[in-house]
Amino acid sequence: MQANHLINHILKKSQFFDHHRDVLNKRQMKVMQKMFDAGPDSFEGGMNATKYASITKTSKATATRDLQYLLEQEVFEMKGGGRSTRYFLNG
Repeated sequence: MQANHLINHILKKSQFFDHHRDVLNKRQMKVMQKMFDAGPDSFEGGMNATKYASITKTSKATATRDLQYLLEQEVFEMKGGGRSTRYFLNG
C-alpha cells in the first residue's frame, strides 16, 4: 500500500513539473521541488511566507507575491488567514 502511495506521489511530481515549468519562476520551482521532496505528506505545517522567504532568500513581500501567484495558478490551496495562513499542495 505504501509503495502505491509513493508511486502516485512521484507521478504527481513529474506531471506537475511538466505542466508548470513554463509558468513558474526559479524561486517558485525551488520551493515546489522542496515541497515534493518532503514526500507524499507534503511540507510539515504547510508553506507560509516566512518559510518561503527563508528557502528562496527573498523578502517577505516577494514571498507573499509568489505565494499569491501559486494560489492563482491553483498550485496551492490556502488554509487559515492572517498570520496563520498556510499553503498546501492542491490535490
